[in-house]
Amino acid sequence: MKPTGLSVRDEPHLRGLVSAGPFCNLLFCLLRGDQVRLSVGADAALVSVNLALIALILLQRTTWRMTKEDRARFRSFPTLTPGQFHKLLRLRRLDHVRPGSPPLMRRPVLTH
Repeated sequence: MKPTGLSVRDEPHLRGLVSAGPFCNLLFCLLRGDQVRLSVGADAALVSVNLALIALILLQRTTWRMTKEDRARFRSFPTLTPGQFHKLLRLRRLDHVRPGSPPLMRRPVLTH
C-alpha cells in the first residue's frame, strides 16, 4: 500500500486510499458474527473523517461559490487554485488599513 500512496500525489485520491483500509476492516467486522465494538467505532470514525476531508478538498477546488465578479478576477490569476483565490479574497476582506497608520504598518490591500 505504501508504494501506491507514494505514487499518488492528488490529495483526494490519497484520502480515498487511506479510507479504503478502515472501510474494508469495518465491513469485515460488521459481517462477522462477533463484532468488536471498539474497532467498528474507530473505523467508522476514520472513514467519516476522511470522507469529510475529501468533501472539503473538492469544495475548495470549485468556483461555484464565487460571484460573477470573483470568477472574472479568478481568470486573471491562472496560476492560483480556487482555494488559494478564496484565501486571497478572505484576506482582502479582513485587511483594513486605518487612515494615519504608519507606512511600515500598512499591508497592501487588494482592490476590486
